[in-house]
Amino acid sequence: YFGREGIQTNPLPARRLRQLLVERGVVQFELQVPPLASLDDLDPDKVEAYIAMLDFPKDEQPERILLQRGCLRLETGSGSPRPTYAALLLFGRQPQRWVPGATLLAARFSGAGFSDRYLKQDISGTLPDQLRQAEAFLRQNLHSVVKLVGLQHEETYEYPLEAVRELLVNAVAHRDYNLQGDIIHLNLFVDRIEVHSPGGLPGPVNLDNLLQARFSRNAVIVQVLA
Repeated sequence: YFGREGIQTNPLPARRLRQLLVERGVVQFELQVPPLASLDDLDPDKVEAYIAMLDFPKDEQPERILLQRGCLRLETGSGSPRPTYAALLLFGRQPQRWVPGATLLAARFSGAGFSDRYLKQDISGTLPDQLRQAEAFLRQNLHSVVKLVGLQHEETYEYPLEAVRELLVNAVAHRDYNLQGDIIHLNLFVDRIEVHSPGGLPGPVNLDNLLQARFSRNAVIVQVLA
């Protein structure tokens, strides 16, 4: 494989080639199995809680369900099931051991821009746990507003909580976990909310077809979070 650099055509380094394959959706990071990862690295309570939400027969084996969902892959040769990055992020005992950058930093600033005075919370754990912690942070730090509905006053948040939750779920579900140099940022300002998720537009999605194209960078994570 070769890449163009200015007026030169040079062989692509392995790291750059892998990055291109991931960016274009040819190789999906979430489906890779990290070295040394085993079923013991999954939290059985979290797996059981997830399966309990699904309408499966009670005698259905958890390993079979996780295999169907793409959370496990059978090892070549031995045929033993091993967890993928997706499984470790969703159900792992220590998700950040395998993907250190899979965290979220939530911050509340007092003004309309960044300042040296702010309230912050570092959020880690599995992806569902991060979403729960982030929603708790929002409930504690979003301002309340009072609206007159009919003859009664109703107190609500300054932003629809359902909309902000959807922003967070999208940020967690669609970020590029192959990029290890950054994390998800949730910033609350006095006049807006900003959510930054690492990674560019995935696969065939570009600015021209953004509103029509459909492509999931992390289809397994999206399915489980759904």
